[in-house]
Amino acid sequence: MKESLLNLYKNLTGCVPDSVEPLTAAGSPRRYYRMVSASATNPGMRSLIGVSGTSVSENNAFFALTAYFEEYSLPVPHIYAVSDDRMVYIIQDLGSTPLYDMLSVCRQDNMYDGEYLSVLEECMRLLIRFQYSGSNFDGRKFFPAERFDRNSIKFDLHYFKYMFLKGVGLEINDNLLENEFDAILDLLYGKGKDLDNSVRTVMLRDFQSRNVMITPTGPAFIDYQGARFGPVEYDLASFLWQGRAAFPESLRKHLLDVYFDMLSEYGNVDRCDFDRRVKACVLLRTLQTLGAYGYRGIIQGKQMFVVSIAPALKQLDALLGDPMFNFPYIRELLSELPAEWNTVSVPDNRLTVRIFSFSYRRGIPQDVTGNGGGFVFDCRYMQNPGLYREYRDLTGLDGPVIRFLREKGQADSMLQAVFPIVSSAVDRYLECGYTSLMFSFGCTGGHHRSVYSAQGLYTFLKEKYGDRINVCVVHRELIAENKI
Repeated sequence: MKESLLNLYKNLTGCVPDSVEPLTAAGSPRRYYRMVSASATNPGMRSLIGVSGTSVSENNAFFALTAYFEEYSLPVPHIYAVSDDRMVYIIQDLGSTPLYDMLSVCRQDNMYDGEYLSVLEECMRLLIRFQYSGSNFDGRKFFPAERFDRNSIKFDLHYFKYMFLKGVGLEINDNLLENEFDAILDLLYGKGKDLDNSVRTVMLRDFQSRNVMITPTGPAFIDYQGARFGPVEYDLASFLWQGRAAFPESLRKHLLDVYFDMLSEYGNVDRCDFDRRVKACVLLRTLQTLGAYGYRGIIQGKQMFVVSIAPALKQLDALLGDPMFNFPYIRELLSELPAEWNTVSVPDNRLTVRIFSFSYRRGIPQDVTGNGGGFVFDCRYMQNPGLYREYRDLTGLDGPVIRFLREKGQADSMLQAVFPIVSSAVDRYLECGYTSLMFSFGCTGGHHRSVYSAQGLYTFLKEKYGDRINVCVVHRELIAENKI
């Protein structure tokens, strides 16, 4: 496809690019390239973005929506050229500053004022123009669905079910989960009801700070291929509750107020009903996002999505605590998640060493930092306290088990062999400035031998390195069984 882009670029500009720089595409399978040529006669075409798509239908939706938005003078990238097979195309280069990056200083200080607040308020004003411009758009040109109806929402909920819940290995009662999915749908549209056929507002679908580019003339929107007719509140949920954007609650409320104040231009809307739909959409979006993180992160192994799971889970847990939501089975499933999913946050830039004990029956702990894994030590060759009745209800944290493993279990001889390996790794990671390292100890049940070994390594590291590193220990099976 890259050759096709080069030919398209040459036909458009009359020259070949001096440089072709691949751009990060995040979760999209599309490929983007910045194509630069100082020889282009039109100054506006000296830097262009070439796109290699994967679906003609998706590309056609983007072309149709872009042309439509341009008719309403909305800020989107202009399309300069499209190949005959409609699989590659060239668009305007809107620069290299997404809103997400611009707000990095705000996230550090948790302060959103001045120019930054003005840009966010402008995004709200632009969003409502995009959404309400769609009344005359031909819905047949949307892809993959014309409307955000119950079927579309069920697809997103099943994405969460199969890509995330089953992706992390949970056993699911399908009937209980489907009943709660139906209840979520009822929150948005009413019991047994669907999206009203008269709704003609455009739901951009993936409206978030990474898809807003900061240009000299103001914010511009990109990546709206999946737009469809739907509730305007969904885009607000996508933008204001984007996990990695980490907007404070006070800012969310202010921007919701800015948006709602403009709604009067488009008809009367009850604020309580509006707020209820926003909450329902936040829940839907969070579940859909976890499904996407499961697919891109757990199944495809893309690190940036793996590390986003913990913040999304934290947000979901807070949402489910709202009295508006009564979904006990989803809460039960979340309580069954392996403990490693709750150990992602790093308190500072020091090296953080995570130590796990686990049962091989439930699999090796997943590395939720996105590094792909770490050291794993098998403790099953040791004498097993769990074979003796007096130790079965105890753990590797209890005195009798500790004494047994030291005297009969060969545990200390293993740790004496492990400590030099660990020290070498930690020293090297400190030298390189790395921030994450993982060690796991496994046994049959994850209660005795692995727990003792993980705790022993924790003590060793704390004594040797002190405050130079962060050390946390997670006894996965003990946590899952409420034994600690």
